[in-house]
Parts: sequence; C-alpha cells; structure tokens
Amino acid sequence: PRQSKILSARAVSELRWRITSVDKKGNPIPTWHPVGGATGLYLQCTKEGGKSWVYRYSSLAGDGKRIPMGLGTYTYKASKDSEATTTAQARLLAQHCAGLRSQGIDPRSERKRLESAAAAAASKAITFKQYAEKDFVPLRAKEYKGAAQVRRLKQLLRDYAYPIIGNLILEDIERHHVVAVLKQKSGGTTFYEDKHDAAKRTQNYIQQILKHTIAEGLRIKPNPAVWKDDLELTFPKSSKVHKVQNRPALNWRKLHDFVKAVTALDDPKGARPDVQCMMFLILTVSRSEEARHVDWDEIDVANKVWRVPGGKYKSENNWAIPLCKEAIKILKAQPSARHKEGRVFSRLDGGPLYSAALSEMPKALGFKADDGRYAVANGFRRTFRTWGQAMEFNNEAAELQMKHLNTNALKQVYIDDPEGWALFDRRKQIIDAYEKWAMKGDIGSDNVVDLQRGRKAS
Repeated sequence: PRQSKILSARAVSELRWRITSVDKKGNPIPTWHPVGGATGLYLQCTKEGGKSWVYRYSSLAGDGKRIPMGLGTYTYKASKDSEATTTAQARLLAQHCAGLRSQGIDPRSERKRLESAAAAAASKAITFKQYAEKDFVPLRAKEYKGAAQVRRLKQLLRDYAYPIIGNLILEDIERHHVVAVLKQKSGGTTFYEDKHDAAKRTQNYIQQILKHTIAEGLRIKPNPAVWKDDLELTFPKSSKVHKVQNRPALNWRKLHDFVKAVTALDDPKGARPDVQCMMFLILTVSRSEEARHVDWDEIDVANKVWRVPGGKYKSENNWAIPLCKEAIKILKAQPSARHKEGRVFSRLDGGPLYSAALSEMPKALGFKADDGRYAVANGFRRTFRTWGQAMEFNNEAAELQMKHLNTNALKQVYIDDPEGWALFDRRKQIIDAYEKWAMKGDIGSDNVVDLQRGRKAS
C-alpha cells in the first residue's frame, strides 16, 4: 500500500472537515485524513467538529473489502482523566493491528475477544460487599415480607461480615475468613457466643450469598460458609452457648388489668389508633406486623372473619381468623371503615403505625413479664396460649388460632381444610371466651366448654 506522509502532531491537530465531503444528495459525511506513521491510519473529522481515529484494513476473506475499525476519539495531549487517544498512541495501535493482520488475525475479532476476557476477569474481581449490596440484598428485599427483615440483613452484614470479608474478592474467601467473622470479639467473648442468634443469621447470609455467586459463575471454589458437617465442627453446639429466650409475655392473670390501662389511654375516643390496634392484636392473637398492616380486603365484617392471606405475613398459608364482638367494634370505629379500602389502622397523619408504638406500650404502662422483663406486643400470643392451657381448651384449636402448624397432627388438620378454616367453630368459642377475660376479667366458667374433653371446664 502507498505510504502516506507522516504528519506532525501539530499538523494533525489542524485537520478539519472538508466542505467537499458530501454524499450524492449533498449531505455532509466525515472527512478521512491519512496521517502516516502506520498503514491504514486515518483521522476522521465531522462537520460538527468531532474527531476520531480509524484504522482501515483489508478483509482476511480476500474479497477486497476494506474494514474500518475505530481506535478512539482524538486528543492533542494525553490526560489522566480522559480516554482520548493522541496521534502517537493511535500510530502504535494501528501498527499493532497491522501486525495482527499480517499474522492472519482479524484485528476487530481479536479486540472483541480481549474485551470479553477482560470483562470476565473483572466480573470475577467483584468483592463480597459489592455483590451483596448490588445483587443479594435487592433480591432479598423483594422476597422479604417486611422492611424490618431487610434492615436486619443490612445491619448484620454491615456490622459483622463487611469488616472482615467485605473487601475480599469472592474467589479469595476461605473457611478461616468465615470462622473469623463468627469468632470476632463481642461482649468479652466471641460473636458466636455473645450474640448467638445474630451470629447464626450472619453465617447463613454469608452462605447464601456465596451460594448465589457460585451459581452465577463468579466463584469456582466450594462454599466455605456451610454450617452442617463443616463450620459446626469448629464451634460448640448451640444448646451449649445459647438459651432460647421467648419474648417477654404478660401473665394471663394480669391481662384484664393491662386492657383497662391501655384503653384508658384512648381519651378522647379515637385519639389513639395505636391503642385500638393493640386491642385488635390481643383479641385476634395476631402478630404486630399482621395487626398494623391488616387491610380491609381481608376483613369480612358480616361473617366476623379475618381472612389472612398466605405469604403476606409470616405464614405462607391462608387463615380464617374468627373476630369477636369487641374486635368488630374496633374495626367499625376506624376512620377507614367509612370506605372500607386500604389499611385498617393508620396514624392520625395517615401513615402506617410504627412497630415500636405497639411493642413499647406495655413498658410505658409498667407491665412486666414474670421474669422481670417488660412485656412486648408479640408476647401477648403466649399470654393467650398460657391462658388457653389454664382453661384446658383444645390444644389443636388454640395452636391453629395462633397460626401454628408445627406438628404433624396440626398439619393434617390444616390439610383437611386447606383454606384456614380448620376447627373454626372451636376457635370461635375460644376467642369469645378470651374476649370475656380480656375485657371483663370474666373466666366464664358456666359457659366455657372444655372442647378437648367434651365437658365443662372446672
């Protein structure tokens, strides 16, 4: 090929679009200036003032086609903050491409191959923190049923995992790194022993994150965070370092006193939606999240039923929860009852009730569990359970009222009536009796039927 004159850097900088560079219809097209120093190297100039480098070479197919290949935008002087290419750099790139062409290698195909290899290498250079925040946490946020679960996930990773493995490349994380997470200092001992539940959750999160990275091809090595038959061999059994502690629950004998104290807060009537929601929680044996987020679409006032949809809250199953007279009264008293649309309970400003509004209420009123801790909202479920046991109510009916399916017998009862209506009539009798105790302090011994034995409770 004919060798072009080698232009100086200054001469190249003065090259411009030529007025003669137009197509058959008179539309402007780029002007290509050969700059020399490398066969096939051109500076492409547009009418708008844009400049870029082009390397043009003959097709390897031998069909005479000339293939253009971009080498980047033009700049007179190199800069750290710019990826633009100087004349000297463009000549080196063009010479390299010409060398590939002479070896029978297509320059464009080779560049694509190198770019793909670089992208693959970069993808495997992702750190644990980068993957967790960009991919894992957003995925779990879509699956979790409440914002509290997402906050807990972020907090545990931030406080315990990231300081040790956050900046490690996914492929570089080893078993001893995960062990270090669980053995980091906490409360004069290790994280695993001091905050056992949090430590086990953190370990599980790490295991799940690495499981995802392996599935996506970002990690080749086996998962170093597996607990069973692996990490568990390094740590004492959970039963030796952790005593399961239930949520502090109010003694059922004090329930009526609490109800009197809490309802007295709602003065004038309707001024405290959190109080009304707390009463609804107690009378339906529901969890705080369920009571605070109950929707009118779930309520059947006429039939006195709360149809709890599976998957919205903790349980994956549908449930039919009987509503006592006081619960119905509370529902009808809400401002939202006028149109029966959307969330039942809301703050006076229209927003959703905060979890602490219910959970802190027993403490604000000075009501404690038998162990000296202040009672909490979800602890009232155990209050109901111990009351039911004292009254000798049917065990299966009481457990189903709490939406529990933790035994084979309960699972079979639910399977026989899979929409959550299992033992509904029995549960209705129990809830009506519980309402009497909560609202009036009346055990109702003349009317309470011992559904388990088929006789009146003594």
